[in-house]
Amino acid sequence: MKKVLHIGWCCLEVIIIAYVIVLTSFILHRNLYGFTQFGDYTFVNVSLWDIRNINNVKKNDLLVIKTNKNIKENDLIYYYYVENDRYIVKSNKVIDISEGSVSTSYQVDDKDLSLVPTSRIIGTSAVTYSFIGGVLALLEGRYGFIFLVLIPIVIVFGYQLYDFIITIRFDREEVSKIENTIVKKEYYEVPIIDRIIEVKSDSFLDKDDDIEIL
Repeated sequence: MKKVLHIGWCCLEVIIIAYVIVLTSFILHRNLYGFTQFGDYTFVNVSLWDIRNINNVKKNDLLVIKTNKNIKENDLIYYYYVENDRYIVKSNKVIDISEGSVSTSYQVDDKDLSLVPTSRIIGTSAVTYSFIGGVLALLEGRYGFIFLVLIPIVIVFGYQLYDFIITIRFDREEVSKIENTIVKKEYYEVPIIDRIIEVKSDSFLDKDDDIEIL
């Protein structure tokens, strides 16, 4: 039973460490706009507000957008948009392309006919994964990170420290037992040898006494 519990705990530790590493990577790989980006792939946790700005998504979806700068008219593009002093992700069709001397701007089909510079274009193709976005949003939140990341890691670390101390203590007890056994053997064996030597010496003296008498 103890072995089964130990194996189960080890598996749980591996799962906790794995998802903590993944989550930490998502947090550390935030780009200038506050979204997680690994190379050419940008990850967006779709919230209720994002549904109004992004096509074909549902709440708690994870939207993975691939970078693509080869954009043509009528392409559906994903881009960063400033709203209430923060960046959000929107998607709209391109209705016109303006080539400038420094950069290219894309006019999109929204109510303001906004111009989007190349630097804010994310890409044109995306894949959605249901519910994963909601899980990531929970884990990346303040309370989710504390209760679902920090506390499990502290528990794992505490258990490993406890196990380390118990192991050291057990090893010391084993060494102490071995040393005590060796000492006891020396204590009981040496006097016996001494007695044998004494007996032999006495016998030899008796023989000498007999010789002198003769």
